[in-house]
Amino acid sequence: MTSYAQSIKGVAICVAILGSCLVRPYVQNANAKKIDACVSQARAEQQVLLICSSKGEVHKITIELAITSAQKKRGLMFRTKLEKNHGMLFMHKKPQVVKMWMKNTFIPLDMIFIDQKRNVVKIVEKTTPMSLRVISSSSKVIAVLEVAAGSAQRLGIKVGDKVKHRELDDEKR
Repeated sequence: MTSYAQSIKGVAICVAILGSCLVRPYVQNANAKKIDACVSQARAEQQVLLICSSKGEVHKITIELAITSAQKKRGLMFRTKLEKNHGMLFMHKKPQVVKMWMKNTFIPLDMIFIDQKRNVVKIVEKTTPMSLRVISSSSKVIAVLEVAAGSAQRLGIKVGDKVKHRELDDEKR
């Protein structure tokens, strides 16, 4: 292959990669529904998580699990909506300070940080879509629950509330 042909091939590869990265922000509304349908098909099995408040209230959240590295990296990116009382639970094998961001996330979220005792230890409300600002747990946690922005306030979720889900059980980790 000549150097000219190699250059053309290299440019074509770069254009293809760049195009795949830039397509979503410029998609027309008509195509957004098709993309949402495709993302929906790729979603993990949905499960139920419970948040028990100090007042005795129990809130049921339908969740998708993010356990693998690939699932955690993708998270709720590229979604244009999140149903009421739905979210994603990001699991970690060991307690650690977790750092999140909103890159390629089109909807504002509440992030609920959960420690090894299954207590809510921090809530960051109404995160900014598409932001690269780091959102830290500040202390060691084993999970982060992302829900639609305003959910924590609407449900009255507070620091100290207890979270129940089989993946949070000590035996599962």
